[in-house]
Parts: sequence; structure tokens; C-alpha cells
Amino acid sequence: VPSLRLSKLGTPDRQLWFEFNEPVERKPDGRMDFLFLMGHIIEAVLIFLIKRAGHTVEAAQDNVELRGVPGHPDLILDGVLTDIKSCSEYGFKKFVGGMQYEEDSYGYIEQISAYYEALRDAYPNMSRKEVAWLAFNKSSADLHLTKKKTSQLINAGKRIDGLQQMLA
Repeated sequence: VPSLRLSKLGTPDRQLWFEFNEPVERKPDGRMDFLFLMGHIIEAVLIFLIKRAGHTVEAAQDNVELRGVPGHPDLILDGVLTDIKSCSEYGFKKFVGGMQYEEDSYGYIEQISAYYEALRDAYPNMSRKEVAWLAFNKSSADLHLTKKKTSQLINAGKRIDGLQQMLA
């Protein structure tokens, strides 16, 4: 049974409608399972190394909710909400280029916007000026920290309201 999650807010409306209203049973895909597992492992290793380097880590994989929709942000790193992304060379270039909205085919801006709104009141020391992505290039092991001003985020609560109305 499909459920709306904060990580899905960037999914196109039409795609979400079909996922909820005409779901297709997906066959197990070992390759995709392995790719997601590698992403989880890379994230865990990076958080370990970040802590080991003496950085402040808060809210790592905390359960959060915004307007009844659950999610799990990666972490607040030294006071800045940060989402870790393991990506191909192609995806990595988008982060190096500043993650522009028109190039965000995975909905990362919507996702981090939702985490920001969900955490804002619970973490008063979290930056109100910027959020970030820590991108890991799976091909080269390069890291890049991409920051985005919170003024460039979407209104995630409004997005959720619209999706909940469409999916009702």
C-alpha cells in the first residue's frame, strides 16, 4: 500500500496519482536493492566520519512529521540541516552546479524543504539561513557540500496540502 512520505514530495503529481490509485506490483530488483543498500552504507560511513572529525551532529535519521506525513532527515551538521546523497557523476555535477530547481529531477529541493519545516521549531539553533546537501560521487569518491538559502526552498506544507487533496 503506497504512503506519502516527505522524501516523495518532489515526485510529479501524475506519477504519485498513479502510484496511489493504480499501483503496479513491482518485481524484486536485486540491482536496485543493492544500489539503495550502498547508499545507506555510504550515508552511515559519512556520518561516522563526520562525528569522528569532531563535527556536531543532531537529528540523525530522527522520525519527523509535517502535516501528518512522516520522514527521516539525514542530519543537522554543525547547525545546518544537511541531506547526504550518494550519486553518479551526472548527479554529482548537479550538486557542484548548485542544485538549481530546474535541474532537480529527483525532488531533492522539495524533500529538504519538508525536513526544514518539520525540524525548524524543534531545533531553535538550526540555521534559518541555509540548508545543505553533502554529495558523494560513487565513481570518484569525491565529496561536495552544496548550500542553498532557505529563501529558495518551497512551502512544503502547502505542497503536502495539495497532494493530500489530490490523493484523497
